[in-house]
Amino acid sequence: MAKSSRLPRASLVIKGLCLSFLLALNAPQALQAAGHATIVSLTFDDGLMQSAAIAPLLDTGLPATFYVNSDAIRRSGRINNGDFLTKRELDTLFYNGDDIGGHTIDHVDLATLSEVAQRKAICDDLKQLRQWYGNAVYSFAYPFASTGPATRDIVAGGCPGTYGPFHKPIGRYESARSVGASGDCPTCPAAEALPPPDPYFLYSNESVIATDSLAALQHHVTAAEAHGGGWVTMVFHKICDGCDLYSVNEDTLVRFLFWLKRRAVHGTYVRTIHQVIAGDYPGAPPHSREGRPRD
Repeated sequence: MAKSSRLPRASLVIKGLCLSFLLALNAPQALQAAGHATIVSLTFDDGLMQSAAIAPLLDTGLPATFYVNSDAIRRSGRINNGDFLTKRELDTLFYNGDDIGGHTIDHVDLATLSEVAQRKAICDDLKQLRQWYGNAVYSFAYPFASTGPATRDIVAGGCPGTYGPFHKPIGRYESARSVGASGDCPTCPAAEALPPPDPYFLYSNESVIATDSLAALQHHVTAAEAHGGGWVTMVFHKICDGCDLYSVNEDTLVRFLFWLKRRAVHGTYVRTIHQVIAGDYPGAPPHSREGRPRD
């Protein structure tokens, strides 16, 4: 009599468990392949009262984008979460992989300025940041999310002149972020499309405010996960206990960052604004990786 080719029931159970384990391990990769990865960008505007963000970002290894007004960055003095970031703190962020971007030289409302004055506010800031970090400065955010008819084209058009002893061209930013139009209203999409349709007018969630709970921050991410993924850009300002409307409690921020780090098993990943624009994220379409400046 021929031997049965069927495996014993115990062997089938073990193989089934192994297959389930492998599928669980590969779930995030399967999401990426299907184009459903959720990418989160953590952005911090102004550089004021943000020292408390540095340690938890380093502890979690999550990268962030800091949009700063370079004239406000302190060249000396002690670290003080009640003040602007110091240049040494900015250096720490930069050399640990964070994206240092521009926000105009002194946080002006661009929509109220002439085109000449807008270009000066944008380009003086970029020139200073270039002198500090060379060509590794990519990202810009509109102060107050305010733009005039020509503002987008001024940012996209780049800056005349040179910087440094070798007279390198100042060049231009590769993207510009606004605030809102994503995830915060009944008709808004849960997340920005990937790749974004216009890199010089990137959408985000509304700025985090003092009354936002940990659950509210988490909801921005889980809502995008539940609606097919995409790009979720979070906007933070001051880190304090209710000192300003546009603030977040330090404990809430820390808990959110550690929670976010664990979302990779759900196909959710954290990237800087520059990394997303450069196509450096899971599931990025091949064409989004072409023709982008890289570190």
